[in-house]
Amino acid sequence: MTKNDQTPVTLPDADLDEAQGGVGMLLPAVQQAREAARMTSATEADKLGNFEIQDLMSRFNQAETLASSVQKKDSDTKNAIIGKI
Repeated sequence: MTKNDQTPVTLPDADLDEAQGGVGMLLPAVQQAREAARMTSATEADKLGNFEIQDLMSRFNQAETLASSVQKKDSDTKNAIIGKI
């Protein structure tokens, strides 16, 4: 047989049945692996979503603190000007 010889291999019916049964046994394992991959992907997306929510909340709190500080400085400046009049 040469390296380029591509003669098809034929199997007896008994061997074919056994081979098909082996493939049939693999399908549940493949489905289980795919489901595990989907769950992992969903979990990672959840973690990323939670991180984004926490980041947005942190930015909101920082902006709220800054706005409060600006309002206090504005109020203090007005009171200082009124006190000088």
